[in-house]
Amino acid sequence: MKRIVYVLLAGLVVFCVYQARSLRLMKSELERLKADLAGETKSLALQQFTNERLDEVRRSVTWLDEYYQSPDGLQRKRGLCDGDRIDAEGLTAWLFGTYLRLRIDGAPEGVARQTVIDAIRRNPDWQRLHPS
Repeated sequence: MKRIVYVLLAGLVVFCVYQARSLRLMKSELERLKADLAGETKSLALQQFTNERLDEVRRSVTWLDEYYQSPDGLQRKRGLCDGDRIDAEGLTAWLFGTYLRLRIDGAPEGVARQTVIDAIRRNPDWQRLHPS
């Protein structure tokens, strides 16, 4: 009887050592996969900024500047310039926070622009200028 217990105990010890080794290997594999994924994600993000995409960003900044100046927009004479400085908050919120996210997700330019317009119209600054 004692032999059976010792054999079973030895088997359990071997099994536990094997499982601990397997867990260490899995953890190291997960860390390697995470590092690979981070590198691949960075590569894919950089691929988004092709010359064509940069031209689109340039067009979009121009469009947003013109919308800020327009009677339907925020009616600023200098567009994205607020006084002697660029309106970094507006540029960040509307262009980077809304427009580019939609475009990267596959929305057409027109849909992304309309979404920006809709968001600006919900803004208190726009609502103050357009009370109707």
